[in-house]
Amino acid sequence: MKSVWKFPIGIQRMIQEIEVPKDAKILTVQVQNNGMPCIWAEVETENKPEYRLIAVFGTGNELFSGADGKLVYIGTIQIYDEVFHVYEVVMIQ
Repeated sequence: MKSVWKFPIGIQRMIQEIEVPKDAKILTVQVQNNGMPCIWAEVETENKPEYRLIAVFGTGNELFSGADGKLVYIGTIQIYDEVFHVYEVVMIQ
């Protein structure tokens, strides 16, 4: 069954992992009304879980993806009087 699920993320200036069903399609990143930044993704609810890498960068900060990854833009959020840009780190095979 397909559904849209929410995945909270942290606002750290580093790469973090989120667990999502395999082949989840990331739709957007926004701040929910309680001040929690979240990623929403379209998922197949029966799929096994996998980890995805998420990177968050403040405006003006250097973008990096690690030695074997590339950055795929998800969106920009404003929170705590700052602006953050959220990317998925996709590993290059």
